[in-house]
Amino acid sequence: MLKKYTLLPWLSLTIVLSTGCNAESDDVTQNEDVKKLIKHTLDNMVFVKGGSFMMGDFGIIQNGQRLRVTRYKDDDYVHKVTLDSFYMYKYEVNNWEINIFKKYNPIDWELPKYNKAEAADDMPAMRLLWKEAKAYCDWLGKLTELPFDLPTEAQWEYAARNGGKEHPYSTATGFFDKTGKLHPPLKMHGSDTGSSKTRLYVNEKYPPNQLGLYNMMGNVSEWVKDIYAVDYYEYSPEHNPQGPESGDKHVRRGGGAGFELSNVTITRGAQGDNEPGLLDPNKPARGGVGVRCVVNQSNPLQ
Repeated sequence: MLKKYTLLPWLSLTIVLSTGCNAESDDVTQNEDVKKLIKHTLDNMVFVKGGSFMMGDFGIIQNGQRLRVTRYKDDDYVHKVTLDSFYMYKYEVNNWEINIFKKYNPIDWELPKYNKAEAADDMPAMRLLWKEAKAYCDWLGKLTELPFDLPTEAQWEYAARNGGKEHPYSTATGFFDKTGKLHPPLKMHGSDTGSSKTRLYVNEKYPPNQLGLYNMMGNVSEWVKDIYAVDYYEYSPEHNPQGPESGDKHVRRGGGAGFELSNVTITRGAQGDNEPGLLDPNKPARGGVGVRCVVNQSNPLQ
């Protein structure tokens, strides 16, 4: 874990924005809500030591048979990946954080409207498009002069699996817990127990995984940096893969608001910002996709 972070002189970095600036100064970092956001973010970045792992659906052996871990077959090609060390935000970014971002950024899209329960400050921000999630992490990078970004797909999976272990669930143990103490009770889609209802939780309702990261399963799925290609695993480079060079969709990982098959850590999906229905912030087609950021450096963040 990082030491308590004290704001340093580099926070006087001037970022001129066309709207939403303090009337007395164009330096956004001098505003108290932005100072609080920066400090909170940097205090809660978790160091993830780099290493090698086998990325993809490694399967679970039960009664002599290999059972799938994930829903789809686009991650069946298990391949070796080696990552440099990085820092990852221990939480899913919440509405309080996204609302500060919106306040100081003139944007040409409308972020979604939520019902009262979803809109609470401590609930995870959801229904974000990929470009909105990327813009938030980039903004943190401008404010701090640190290499903030969306995690790559490989970084996300490595962290969710507790440093690349063969853990199908991103819980405190790495495995399923029937008591419901480690994660929300899992429901199959279409059951009569209300599985069609979105169940969101504040960040610390359930214990983190072994690296100290909260809600890498359940709650909302999360955008990663990579463009999506169904066969990318077959030609992915070993060292720090960044995803395909072109495509019209991006990868999202994990999550599922309580649906059993999408709560495993390495579930993989894809979505394009311009798919029908996604541009209307009131349409549920946007889906429950949120964000957490990384800092791509191994040196201490101070």
